[in-house]
Amino acid sequence: MGKLDCLVISDGSLIVPPPPGAAPDTMGEEMEVLSLLIDNGRQKVLIDTGCGEKFTGTDTGKLVMNLKAAGISCDEVEVIVFTHGHIDHCAGTFDKNGKAVFPRARYITARTEWKCWVDKKERKELQMIFGPARQDLLPIPEQFHLAEEGEEILPGIILTTAPGHTPGSAILKIHSDGQNITCVGDLVHSAREFDKPDYYSFLDVDPALAIESRNRIFSDLARSGEMAFVCHFPFPGLGHMVKKDGRWVWKQATQG
Repeated sequence: MGKLDCLVISDGSLIVPPPPGAAPDTMGEEMEVLSLLIDNGRQKVLIDTGCGEKFTGTDTGKLVMNLKAAGISCDEVEVIVFTHGHIDHCAGTFDKNGKAVFPRARYITARTEWKCWVDKKERKELQMIFGPARQDLLPIPEQFHLAEEGEEILPGIILTTAPGHTPGSAILKIHSDGQNITCVGDLVHSAREFDKPDYYSFLDVDPALAIESRNRIFSDLARSGEMAFVCHFPFPGLGHMVKKDGRWVWKQATQG
């Protein structure tokens, strides 16, 4: 993409349970856990680190293996940007023994997201999914840059926030030579949310605000025609948001 080499890396997949109150026979939905590696020619930047070794009982923890398969070693990654602090986006930063998986990396997240980790104001049932961020990342503030709204955190990468899923959920606009990709993190988890916007709202700190942010960002993407990268959509999670007959539709990008 322009002067950037961008590579989607899979950490595997997990089963997300249906909402509380769903019919007893409702099956959980399988979702991908995807990260994005950006090589700008000077440094390699990784967006999110997946589940790692700490999220047991899932078919995840494959990020490092897949990086190696692509010829990339962990010590080549110099910057890690966290879209937000949920377990499936940051638990892969440290291994089960507390050792940094990417030993040379420094970290970036939104200042409002960091404040959320510190304040612990979310509903009690959501506190577990912030566990790795609070256990592993809060103790090392000296390794973090806390980004302000609209900041160009790295050349060609602008961070804005779309609060609701978490207070500081990041939207990353990646651009080079007139080409653009927008990483939307967990702004949407599943195509189910196009028909039932509140289907996975039990995972949101502020469900109403999450839907408002989703519609705002989707409208921007549809208007601009920019490609989106969605962390939990089917691999490679790249496509476009369009509106058809009053509802959002995902058009996955074709390869080749």
